[in-house]
This record gives sequence, structure tokens and C-alpha cells, in this order.
Amino acid sequence: MRAVHHQLIRSLVSNSPQTAATLAETLDVSVRSVRTYVREINTSCPGILTSTPVGYTIDRNLAADVLKTDDGERFGSSKERSDYIVNHLIMQPDGDPIDLWDLCDEMSVSMSTLKTDLARAKRTLARNDLELVTHRDRISLNGTERNKRKLLSGMLRQETNNGFMGTGALSRAFPDIDIKSVQQLVSDTLYRHHRFINDYALSDLLLHLAISIDRIRRSESLDAGNTADLPEEDRTIACELADALGASLSIEFPAEELRELTLLIMARSTDIDYRSATESNLAELIGTDCMALVEKLTAQFNELYGIDLSDRGFLVRFGLHVRGLLVRARTQKPSRNPLTESVKTGCPLIYDAAVALASTITNDLGVTINDDEIAYIALHLGSAVGTQREADAKAKATIFCPSYYDMGPRLVEQLAGRFGEQLMITRIATDEAELTDCPDDLVICISPIQSVLQVPTLQIAPVPSSTDIANLRSKIEGILDARKRSAFKDLLHELIDPVLFEVRDDLSDRAACIEHMGRGLVDSGFADRPYIDKVFEREEMSSTAMGAFAMPHTVGLVGKHSRISVLISKKPIQWQDTQVNLVLMLCFSPAERSSFNTVFDRVAGSLIEPANIRRLLECTSYEAFVDALASLAN
Repeated sequence: MRAVHHQLIRSLVSNSPQTAATLAETLDVSVRSVRTYVREINTSCPGILTSTPVGYTIDRNLAADVLKTDDGERFGSSKERSDYIVNHLIMQPDGDPIDLWDLCDEMSVSMSTLKTDLARAKRTLARNDLELVTHRDRISLNGTERNKRKLLSGMLRQETNNGFMGTGALSRAFPDIDIKSVQQLVSDTLYRHHRFINDYALSDLLLHLAISIDRIRRSESLDAGNTADLPEEDRTIACELADALGASLSIEFPAEELRELTLLIMARSTDIDYRSATESNLAELIGTDCMALVEKLTAQFNELYGIDLSDRGFLVRFGLHVRGLLVRARTQKPSRNPLTESVKTGCPLIYDAAVALASTITNDLGVTINDDEIAYIALHLGSAVGTQREADAKAKATIFCPSYYDMGPRLVEQLAGRFGEQLMITRIATDEAELTDCPDDLVICISPIQSVLQVPTLQIAPVPSSTDIANLRSKIEGILDARKRSAFKDLLHELIDPVLFEVRDDLSDRAACIEHMGRGLVDSGFADRPYIDKVFEREEMSSTAMGAFAMPHTVGLVGKHSRISVLISKKPIQWQDTQVNLVLMLCFSPAERSSFNTVFDRVAGSLIEPANIRRLLECTSYEAFVDALASLAN
């Protein structure tokens, strides 16, 4: 099989199913080419690829056999040839030029094809501040060793589908280096100095080390430098690691390589044990200046997006991350993030919020935050928002359990097992004084509470009985129902503008009513004139009257802003072949389809009962009407 066949197979092994369009983008070819490759692959290995309505799937057992036994042709696409040229140029000893005709022979291509590939290689090099120099029939490379290594690192990451270079991928890329031994030396050295490192950071450090070792062996080292201006502890770790690697691999790290290694250790490892960090010692661990920055960023997010990030767990995680981010920014060693593109495209609003916070860091501290680091901020924000959304859907409770019982943790575990999707235990209180101004929905106690609290309480046994469980379930359901009723009432207050609430008896028919109410929405800036025409079009298709009320609206949602216009008429309004006394005209923007569905279903369902309509017709004020409608719809 050709190399491009292997590339397609690996892509599907990593992520299946995929459409032809997605594969075409991954392989940098046309959709037609993808279909050709699929036919060719299935001809060579029948049944390995299957076309389904959602894309191509792959037989993983057959794929493993193919990838294990068939190395494929080396150059199946222009990108592969271009990458080969770039790699060949970087690896040339002493920057010696390469003969173009020799390249044609190596890759089995014509000179015209090679020139196309060279143009692509030139663009790749230019993006990394490197220059492709052509002199007659020879090419060479101009640029710094640092930029060459940066490009090598990027190319190696691109060869993995998610950008994460595990030890297996590194071993294949550097077969002459025992990557596992290097990893062990790194881990042992960091452990002796009580340094901590996560998997992504370790992978990144190993990649940089592998490139450095390979380049040192080729006598290609960075420009001269020293480590005198760097922290002594980090210099000590770097020197110790360099000595261990030197003894194991029979190489010597020059001064600038030591400086680079010191910077990497500063940026990738930390002297903070994440497991020991709490809200109470966070400022001590990350520093008061960093803590002030974290508080400023969380306040900014709350101000911009109305989401409170003051959760204790989030502050600890985010504070530790910001500290590491600042170290990486100041050492100019940003972390590679394999999820950057998926975060950008999949969570654009969260990513945009992360950009705003990164801008604040840049403005306050004068450091540069790149896309990968911004994506890490977005991941923290997204995790917090997701957790908060889950929490908002649950009833929150404090458990009151005097310390001499020592049963709080066990009770939390029991209740979480039964009510995990409905109930969140926020804390365990052991003294009644802790219950003053309790912000939760409920206090669950295992002994009587003497003081009067502002929140409901429920006493249960230390080992809850079936009656206790039933009572608690009833309490939780009541809390959640009340929350839903309150949320729906808030939604109605937002949608029913006081200027659009009228009690009048001078509109005699459907046309006059729609024209009047529609004009009110247009004049208030909530809709354009075509909205009224579309309401009439919807009425011509089928009347929106349902008994003694009508809910005129458009077929599609075309409002500029979502609002409901209300008209109460004691005198019946002729609505085609029926009469109505209550009209609710719905004007919703396309972005609020969910709110439209909620309002339409709940309001229409509640007004089927004539008694409910009579109750609304008795309302003479805006507040009374909204309160009554919210009560009925709930």
C-alpha cells in the first residue's frame, strides 16, 4: 500500500467513523481522491473499510495487521514529499547543499513535481523563520538552530493525530535513543528534588530532550549561553539530569543546551504537590501577586458572562494553572495543547472568554499568551461552567452532624448514592453557629436543631430509613419544582414587556387585533414590518385560536428580540369562526427556539381549561397577569 493509504487507515483507527470530506481535509486531498484511496485499500485488503450513512468505519483487527506488515511507499502525497525535503535539509551535516536531481531519484518524481513540492517546503520553512536557498541545481537551508528544532518538534507532533507524543511515537521517531531510559532518568531526577510533572508536560519535555540529544550527536548545538541568571534550584536539577543523560548516552551538554534544559524544567515542572493545595493555603503556594491576578480574572469572567467562578475547587485548580502559565510565559516555553483547534471550533464562546482573560494577563504583566495556552484557560473555564450547570440543576444541602457522631462523610456517601443526580451536598457542619445565613436550599440534620433557620430543615436517622428516604425525596422534588416555577416566572417577566400588556375592548376582529399588536412590537423595536405579514400568513394556513384564547405567531422565528404581546378583551374578538377574549402574540428571535417551545407548550397547555382563562381575564395589571400565568403554567 501507498503511504497515503496508511495515513487514511491511521486516521480512521484514531477516529471512526469519518466522512469523506473530513478525511479529505486531514489528508489534504480532494473528496474524489479519498474515495479512490478507499477503493484501492479495500482491493488490497477486502473488508477493512466500510461506508456507512455517517461515514467510513474500519475493521481494527485488519488495520493492525496492515500497519504491522506493510510499511507502504514512502511518498504518497505532496505534503509527505515536502516534509521529507524539510527534514532532509535540517539533518544535512554542516548545512551542506542537496542536489535536486538526487532528490528526484530518491522520491521517484519528475523535476516539475519536485519544484511544486519545493514551493510548499519553502512556505513551511518561512513560517518558522527559516529560508530555503536555491543555487542552480542545489538547495540549502539558512536559519538558527533554535528555529530548526522548533520546526522539527512541530512536524513530529503533526504525525500523531492528537499532537500527543507518547514514548512509543518518540521511540519510532528516534530509534537510536532509548526513550524509556531517558524518561526514567527525568522522573528519578525530578522525584529527588520533589518536583511534580503531568503527562502532557512530561511528553513535551521528552520530545525536546530527544531533539536536543539527536542534534548534539550531529554536532548541531544552540548558540553559546550560560545559566547564571536562572534560579539555582532549577540549574541544579538541569545539571544533574544533563550529567545522568551524558553518562548514559556518552554525550556532553554545552552551556546553551544546559540553559535550554533549565528553562524547560522551570516551565514544565512545579515544586507544588497539587494534592496538597487547598483554598486556605493557595495564596501561600502561588504567591500573593498571582492570587490577586486569579481573583481579578474570575471577577472579570463573572462581570462579562454572569457566571460565578468562586467555587473553592475551581480556584485551587485555576490558581495553580495560572502560576504555571506565568512561568512558561516568562521563560518563553509555552505548553503545546493538542486540543487547541477542537476547543476553538467546538466551544467558541468559552474560547472567546479565555482570550479576554489572556488579554488581561498580557496587559497587566506584559507577557505573551499563545493560542495553546489560551485553549488551556478555556478548558478550565469550560470545566467550571459545566460543573456549575450540573450544580444549578441540583438541590443544594448542608448536612448538620455534630462531630461526636463522626458520621458526616458516611452519610454524604449514602445520600450521594441515592440522590446524586438531584442533590449536591455542599458541606458538613458540626456546629449550629455554622448554619447561620446558610445559602443552601436545605439543611439535613441527624440531631435536632435548636435555633430557627431561614432555610428548610429535615431530620433523618444516621442510617436513613425508608421513611427518611421518602421524606428527603419529597423535599428535593419540592425544591426543584419551586426552582423551575421561579425560573419560568422570571422568563415570563423577561418576555412580557409592560408596554405590550393591554386591557381594551375596541378591537373587534382578528385582522385588527394582529395589526394593532404587531405594530406595537415593531414600534418598540422587537420586530420588523415583515413580521406582521408573516403572522397573517400563518393565520391563513390555520387559525391559532384555541378555545377562548389565541396565540398568533410566525411559521419561522423572525423576531429581532423575543417578546410576548398580551391583550385582554372582555368583549369577544371574532377570530375566524370562533371568539376569543385573550390574545398572546409570540415574537421570538431565531436564537431562542428553546424558549419559544417551552412557553408555547406550557402556556397553551395550561389555558385549555376555561377556568384558567377566566382567572387571567380578571387581571387588570401587568404584575397580576404575569403572576397568574406563571402559577397556571407551572
